[in-house]
Order: sequence, then structure tokens, then C-alpha cells
Amino acid sequence: MNRRHTQKGFAMIVVLLLVGAMAAAGAALLGLIDTELDVVGRNREIFEANAIAEAGAMEVIDDDNVANILPDFTTAALTATYNPAANSPWISTQERKNYTANMRFLRVAPLSESSQSWSRALIYEINATGSVADGDVTQDVSTEVFRTITVPAGMLLPRMHAK
Repeated sequence: MNRRHTQKGFAMIVVLLLVGAMAAAGAALLGLIDTELDVVGRNREIFEANAIAEAGAMEVIDDDNVANILPDFTTAALTATYNPAANSPWISTQERKNYTANMRFLRVAPLSESSQSWSRALIYEINATGSVADGDVTQDVSTEVFRTITVPAGMLLPRMHAK
């Protein structure tokens, strides 16, 4: 028998092993791509939740009626909850995005004094939480704002503060 007849089919085995190795490498590469897409999608959701939280905080600041619900010295726990308007562009059940906001009275700071009156700043913290994907991803944004008041000279204000 010559040598050619003893090695019959050996090339086929080598080809099948190479095809199997390439298929395994391709499957591993597809797994890496799928993982990368999941990470990119999650980062997009985090970015969107942060943008919604920032927009929600700005909506609270820009709302003309917020002065009526700001907490003061007599408010329990010195906090109040802001309820966004139903027509807010940052709330959508179809796109599964939402935000909530809380306002907290922090402290009183002096601005100016005269013999007749004192001007004070009531400083508040606004904390907005943006969420997407029905709350699967959330981000918080906090900012401080102030409202000025003028009181008669010598008037004592409570020394309450939250921070």
C-alpha cells in the first residue's frame, strides 16, 4: 500500500478542526459585542436620567407657583414635595421617563442691614431625581437656590436649619 491511501481523510479532519475553531472564535466575538451593546445602552440611559433630573430641577426653579409651596420655619421637617405639571415635557409614560423633586429649607443668610430693615436670604436645596425605563435607572441632581425677604430691623428669626 502506498502512503497516499493510509492518509485518506486526514485533510478533512484538519479542515473541520479549523472551521470549529473559527466558529468558536466568532461566537466569543459576538458575545463581546453583545456585552458592549448592553454597556452602551446602560450608559445612554444613565445620561438620559441625569438630563431629566437636571431639567426637572430647572422646571422647579422656573415654576411661578413654587414660591407658594416652598417650606419655611413652620413646615414639618423643613421639606416640601414638588409635583410636576401633567404637561411637563420631562414626564412621559410612553417613553418611560419621569422625575420627582423635593425642596428643603436649609438656612437663613444675611444680605444687607439698615437702621430700618434687614434683608435675608432663605436658602433652599432642590433635589430632583430623574428616572428612565420605569425606574430601572435613576440619577439625582441637587442645587441650592435662595429667596430674599425683608424684615424690620431687630426682628429675630428662628435659628432652625436643615444643614
